[in-house]
Amino acid sequence: MEPLRRSAMGLMVVEPLDQMRVSSINQSVLVDLVELGHMSHKICRERDATLRPANSTAFGHHDGRTVEIVHPQIRYDEIEGLREVPFQKASLLILSNVLLDNWQIRNVEKQFLGAERPLRNGMHYYYSIQEKVKGDPTEAFGIYGNMNSGYGSASVSVYGNERQGLNFITIEKPQLKEWFGMDDSEDIWKFKQKLVEEVLRLSTNTNAVLSEQHKKGFEKLGFIENGKLSVPIFRKGDEKRLSEIAGLIIDELIRLLEKRRRELEKGYRKSAYSQEVSFEEYGIWWYHFFYTDITENLIAKGYITRPATGLFTYLNSQ
Repeated sequence: MEPLRRSAMGLMVVEPLDQMRVSSINQSVLVDLVELGHMSHKICRERDATLRPANSTAFGHHDGRTVEIVHPQIRYDEIEGLREVPFQKASLLILSNVLLDNWQIRNVEKQFLGAERPLRNGMHYYYSIQEKVKGDPTEAFGIYGNMNSGYGSASVSVYGNERQGLNFITIEKPQLKEWFGMDDSEDIWKFKQKLVEEVLRLSTNTNAVLSEQHKKGFEKLGFIENGKLSVPIFRKGDEKRLSEIAGLIIDELIRLLEKRRRELEKGYRKSAYSQEVSFEEYGIWWYHFFYTDITENLIAKGYITRPATGLFTYLNSQ
């Protein structure tokens, strides 16, 4: 069954699928998925003396095989933005967003698909129309992804598959008034910028004090837990370290994708898209289904802890 069924004017038009939604390709690849557990050998033995493993755990049985997976750590406690964040709390960020999505997808585009993103309106980006099941709180097809917005010297990002729900980026004036005491005359973006600046001050000044109202508001958004700031704030050096984590498995990931290239190309040729969009664009949307399946699998196995808000929120500060 095709994960992507029909197209219009060169755009992907993705419809709701049944429980077998991407099984035509993914059942084969999911056998290989557990092989990503072998990335532990790279993490434990290669690259840099600063690399160190966490406890390895049996991933489970798939086609009669048991594979070990190791949580990757590059001196985790030395990543400034994550210093106060337990690994399990950051597991969605590290094991999904870093290893497979935001910090990895450019590598997949370059080394597996070998093509730039399509040029549209003077910019390079992929585009699709995805039909969402009415009433489902998750994104269409449950696909994981990032959403971010800049507020002065910092940006707020959320990662997950419930990005259209209530979060710092989507929160509107009525909620800001109730939770943070925003005045009717204030501009939403400027008010949010003040809140971000307040968070940044709190991260660098242990004597900074929040009003009780703001403290409760930030707690509802997942920025504060047990009275302490819990949202990671990444700075320049952290970006480099997170990219290094993504690099730990790129060779193995590309090998696994190449192993299934013919299967993917065959699915593309048989699809309704073969006369409408390039293989590269078909392939990158398949990859979104692929890493979403991986993420859900790791959540089910307990390697990834889904945040209480459904999203992992983080800040990037210049």
